[in-house]
Amino acid sequence: MNTATKAVTTQPWTDWPVMAWLTRLGYPLIGLMAVVIVWEMVAGKIAGIPTPLATLMAAVTLFQDPFYRNGPNDVGIGWNVLASLWRVGVGFGLAALVGIPAGFIIGRYAPIRKMTAPVISLLRPVSPLAWLPLGLLMFRPPSRQPSGPSSSAPSGR
Repeated sequence: MNTATKAVTTQPWTDWPVMAWLTRLGYPLIGLMAVVIVWEMVAGKIAGIPTPLATLMAAVTLFQDPFYRNGPNDVGIGWNVLASLWRVGVGFGLAALVGIPAGFIIGRYAPIRKMTAPVISLLRPVSPLAWLPLGLLMFRPPSRQPSGPSSSAPSGR
């Protein structure tokens, strides 16, 4: 018979279920609370910055009726989101319509691959986000020039 007693081992506190919850959810919540507290302090010092509560109330008002229509330039955020998604879908579709056949042709025919390789090698390292300003400049609709006496009158200096 073995009369030796087993040593009772306890779990370290880092293995407790509460600590797993704290590391997964608690720390991000603490970080979010810190950001909100700093935001509130900055908003109290600077007059032009809204408080977190004022921003939350404006967001609630904005999202209460996302599909309202009060004219061509006064529509809800839902219509704006749908318009943006439409633009992204059309852009992706056009890019796929041109890019997939072009990729097949470039990959299939060696002379075309040799002709396009320098251009592709030059453009490949450019980040897609870097193309955004150029795309906005090239593909935006033409702006309407203001008309009336204020647009052509001298400024009076």
